[in-house]
Amino acid sequence: MTSAELIVAGLLFFSPAAASEMNPDGSVECLALNMYYEARDQGSAGLLGVSSVVLNRVKDKRFPNTICEVVEQGPISRWW
Repeated sequence: MTSAELIVAGLLFFSPAAASEMNPDGSVECLALNMYYEARDQGSAGLLGVSSVVLNRVKDKRFPNTICEVVEQGPISRWW
């Protein structure tokens, strides 16, 4: 995900009307919230890392097919 995409995701996140029109399935909001909660104190590298993992899982057949389903899947390990 490029810096421009992150900026757009942030803008959509803070503008509910625009987000609902441009993002009817809520995937941008799911990804933005996940990035915030998983890496809010990790800087740009951490945020990009979290988003990369989510997007790679969406592409992988072993995981759900949408961003929100991947994010809502929860921890894989019982120790989390």
